[in-house]
Amino acid sequence: MSTPSPIIDTVPPDRFFQAVCLHEAAHAAVALALGLTVEEVRVTGALSVDKATKQLYGLSEPGELPAGGTRIPDEFLETHPRELLAAMAAPSVMPTGVEAIDRYAAAEAATANTVALERGVDPDDVASLSAATVGAQASRIRELASVLASHGAWSPEGGPKHSST
Repeated sequence: MSTPSPIIDTVPPDRFFQAVCLHEAAHAAVALALGLTVEEVRVTGALSVDKATKQLYGLSEPGELPAGGTRIPDEFLETHPRELLAAMAAPSVMPTGVEAIDRYAAAEAATANTVALERGVDPDDVASLSAATVGAQASRIRELASVLASHGAWSPEGGPKHSST
């Protein structure tokens, strides 16, 4: 059994949750601003994980994760890798103030850089696009984070969704 992180243990649950909401909102708002489809954003319950997410995050199998996330269709990794990777790196540009979440965002940005190199996309271009889009979308990110905090999930078809778990 793993030892709990002292950082997570000392962060009040409501502050940690707000940080997760801001993190996922950054992914989603940047993706939408860059013309990608966002199927769902979830910060409670389980999120269905597709093949592209499995590949990007090194997961063993697609399925459901008992945590939140932002789901963008698989094909964008092939058709719009620069934009998808910018959305993946976006939370690293908008720190939450919760060290564990911000460290995870930095790891996502590092993975985005690695995948960019593998796909022949300039990682500096991905980072610049991510930073510029986060700057331009900061208020939209905060608005979406607020919706996520209140409802637990959001999708473009239905807007806020009340999470069942």
